Amino acid sequence: MGGALPDYSLWWVIALWEHYRYTGEDHWIHNFYPQVQSVVQVFVRYVDDSGLLADVPFWPIMDWADLDRRGEFGPLNALFYGALKAVREMARLKGDDHTAELATELRAGIAEGFEKRLYDADRGCLVDANLDGQQVDHVSEHCNVAAIHFGLVDGDTEAEIIDALYESESVDYVEAQPFFTTVVLQALDDTGRFDLALDVLRERWGERMVERGYTSTLEEWTENGSWRDGEFFGIPRSHSHAWSAHPAEFLVRNLTGFEIIEPGCGTVAFDPKETEFEYEVTIPTPEGPIHVSRTDGKVRIDAPPAVTVA
Repeated sequence: MGGALPDYSLWWVIALWEHYRYTGEDHWIHNFYPQVQSVVQVFVRYVDDSGLLADVPFWPIMDWADLDRRGEFGPLNALFYGALKAVREMARLKGDDHTAELATELRAGIAEGFEKRLYDADRGCLVDANLDGQQVDHVSEHCNVAAIHFGLVDGDTEAEIIDALYESESVDYVEAQPFFTTVVLQALDDTGRFDLALDVLRERWGERMVERGYTSTLEEWTENGSWRDGEFFGIPRSHSHAWSAHPAEFLVRNLTGFEIIEPGCGTVAFDPKETEFEYEVTIPTPEGPIHVSRTDGKVRIDAPPAVTVA
């Protein structure tokens, strides 16, 4: 298995670009751009004739869930596709046409091969991997929600996936552990199903954590041990883990429909959700806090003078 987690490098690339969009501080891009290019060059070595990453070494963890990580591993390809979008934007900021074109070509290759290699039309969902030209039987939330969130499937396929996994529940699949559930939540909202995202929050964080008396977020849904059998056997899991705390960020951003239009949050936009409950949200920005509330069906947005609400 080894100690390297290749998917973490891709999350870092995405986070670097999002940090710039939030702060407007481009010196971080300039400082770390050589490392970004190195990450891309490492992954390029494993792109196969189908345009997908295949047999990437070490262990792309995604999270602690039981996934089939062999061959053309779908969740890793979807994440690479998302990271390449960030790479392309950084390259354009740097005036690096070569890397921007490379990122565009790599994304086109993944988009061309992804659904062909991984979509199971009979079940209406994506499988985890394609091994030697054959789809594996294993299905997880990870591949399906990552494909939705990073834009690798069209609206019809999105609807089939949502139905198979969350509505008719016609497919047996491996559930995401807390870390990758951040992608689950975002993907559901991406498809206009914020209601399903709230259902996931209530069931997984509400019933599995809050109603059991926890005041912090567990690393896995099980208290100790892991999905292997749920029993403690020498692999402890944290009872207070940062990677499980993203519902706080999701609710702040997605309840308000907060969108950064201009790096540094000088210009932002909102599309507040209509919900059965009222809410008050404070969004910290480099220009000061923005307060958004929805009371009696009316939305109020109070932003600092330096922030333009588009």
